Amino acid sequence: MSASVPKGHTWARKVKKEVDEDLLDQLISHSGCAASRYAVQEVWAFGNCISEQQARQLEELQRKED
Repeated sequence: MSASVPKGHTWARKVKKEVDEDLLDQLISHSGCAASRYAVQEVWAFGNCISEQQARQLEELQRKED
């Protein structure tokens, strides 16, 4: 009978992670630098997007040359 009962709950870790993320967001908000943090994240994401696009274009050019 004990084989059919799951061992422990896995949701505790997920809840803790959400609490940790909320704590981080709270700390950043209280620092007064939240807008800067989000702006940096957007620039970083944009840079990654541009790099990926350039890599695709380079691959395409190389295929056309072959």
